[in-house]
Amino acid sequence: MFISAATLFSPLFIKRVLNYLIVQVSYRLAFQKVLGKPYVLIVDTVNICNLSCPLCPTGLNMPGRKKGKMDFATFKKVIDEQGEYAFTVVMHNWGEPLLNKDIFEMIAYAKKNSIKTVLSSNLNIMKESDAEQLITSGLDQLVISLDGVTPETYNQYRKGGDFQTVINNIKLLVRKKQEMGSSSPKLIWQFLVFQHNVHEVPEVEKLASELGVDGTDILSGQLGGPGQTPYLGGKDTSQLVSKWLLNDKKYMRDFNYFNEPAYLNPKRCDYLWKSMTVNWDGSVSPCCCVYEESTNFGNINQDSMKSIWNNQKFRDSRSLFKESSSGNFTGNTICKACRIFRKS
Repeated sequence: MFISAATLFSPLFIKRVLNYLIVQVSYRLAFQKVLGKPYVLIVDTVNICNLSCPLCPTGLNMPGRKKGKMDFATFKKVIDEQGEYAFTVVMHNWGEPLLNKDIFEMIAYAKKNSIKTVLSSNLNIMKESDAEQLITSGLDQLVISLDGVTPETYNQYRKGGDFQTVINNIKLLVRKKQEMGSSSPKLIWQFLVFQHNVHEVPEVEKLASELGVDGTDILSGQLGGPGQTPYLGGKDTSQLVSKWLLNDKKYMRDFNYFNEPAYLNPKRCDYLWKSMTVNWDGSVSPCCCVYEESTNFGNINQDSMKSIWNNQKFRDSRSLFKESSSGNFTGNTICKACRIFRKS
């Protein structure tokens, strides 16, 4: 990505770079108290969806977190308190962002604060006016969830979606960008690979080129479904694995906790040091993978983000990754049970 000289030497950019370096030092040394601020903000603007994907907690209507849409005031609080340190704000997690009527105002506010904005959509409910607002709001990147190159394959996972509607909306966005003379948002086609659609992977790049999207992201389906909640209740996932998930390390990206029950990523979790995940109601989760409300680390509508960032739950969780202290861990956070990363 090109960065102009004016941006490169601006006080805000320098402040963010210095903060990034401080966070990296805290991470490398496994400090329980991070000396810097999160430089990635993950903000779940809505945890309601128009689809019923069979491996998604939202699509399955799983209990554990109330449904709702973030109001603009809560989003503004996130940006006002942490925006000067953040390079990126990811504005989705458990739902379809276009269901939040304030999403365009939220994007514009983040861009006003010179933060890169990323949004993911199944693109089934986008109107022409929405396409125009995604462009005029300044959105940097739009991730499009499309897991098939034919209606038959697409419909197996994206329950309630319509393949042709998604294709038409991609074409609409490409056309609108051309008409409005805009290079953004970058359109990224995300293709989750399952047993039923892996045979279509060779066709993805061809169709992507025909549609005029800017890039593709082909990855394991377990990262878009139960893999996001790998520690839910110790439930038997063998049936899910046998029906849906593909055991092919080419798509895993170092995450293989369903096909290999004893698997743990050897690297230290970096979510606890680099990012803050804020749910629609202002509650804070340790990372974007945690679904249940009972696992919250705080709420920004009750306490400042600064105080939450280094509160006891965050410090306890980070201590799991420091060899000298993890053996004495007495805290009670979901991170201890997490099957993604190996603890010290």
